[in-house]
Amino acid sequence: MTLAEKFGYLNTARHFFSDLFTNLHPNNVLADLIVVSVNDITREFLDQYGIEAVIWDVDGTLMRYYGKAVDDSIKDAFDALTVDKRLKHIILSNSGEERFQELGRIFPEISVLRMYESNPSIVKRKIYQHKETFTLEPKDDNQFYVSYISEDDAKQKNSGVSKEVLGAKTKKLKDTIIYDKLYLPQQMCGRENYLAVLRDYYTIIKKPDTRLVEYAMEELGITSPEKAAMVGDRAFTDITGGNQAGVWTIQITHPLHPQTDPFLIKAFARPVEAFFVKMYEFTKKGKMVIWFDGLKVLRTARRK
Repeated sequence: MTLAEKFGYLNTARHFFSDLFTNLHPNNVLADLIVVSVNDITREFLDQYGIEAVIWDVDGTLMRYYGKAVDDSIKDAFDALTVDKRLKHIILSNSGEERFQELGRIFPEISVLRMYESNPSIVKRKIYQHKETFTLEPKDDNQFYVSYISEDDAKQKNSGVSKEVLGAKTKKLKDTIIYDKLYLPQQMCGRENYLAVLRDYYTIIKKPDTRLVEYAMEELGITSPEKAAMVGDRAFTDITGGNQAGVWTIQITHPLHPQTDPFLIKAFARPVEAFFVKMYEFTKKGKMVIWFDGLKVLRTARRK
């Protein structure tokens, strides 16, 4: 794990505090459904609420922090869901670069998503079946600026584009106007060079930013948020982001191997999240408490 990844959760905190009052609203912090673990999520459970697609968090939900495989304790339940052809699945994690690539290897048959932004544009990145794709889209409907390496430049160098060419191109960032949506396969720019552009000119978008959930729904082919669910263990990232995007939110109350979490998550983030969840549950602000199969379930007033 790189130093940047080790402290990546601080960047996640920055995203949460950037819109603190919205992210901290009771209707956003409290999950629609609460279960102990993934073992409590079955096809029958999802059918109760018309859920056809699941957006999965990873660390703490499916495995220990930076684990290498789905935890044995929930593997059978998770496998039962993923082999069900009637359900769609996608991975959405606030991980760093190395972890993102690792998740692509751990879940080859489930798309793993990541997003970046600069002032004029958004980059959507996906790993699926060991193949990586990048899609660039404008923030403005009419145009956007993007730094890229041309196909002709790439052909001049079998192994990609030199740093000199890369530098020349990226310096012209604001002079390069691309209209409409642009898809750039790896061979057009050289993967490492393109990643350097993302690192130097873009910032990573992290949960609870709703654009990540919207990107997931787009990839899943889901047009109605009520047909998708965000499953995760963190109230301030997974649940808050999912609620704001309008999808069902399912919170795992007992994260897997919490002792493996980074110190600040164990000592600060989780206790603070637990405090607000308990407080909001007690006051029942914006929620009504019901019961389902002996498990405590919170359901928002917006769910009919």
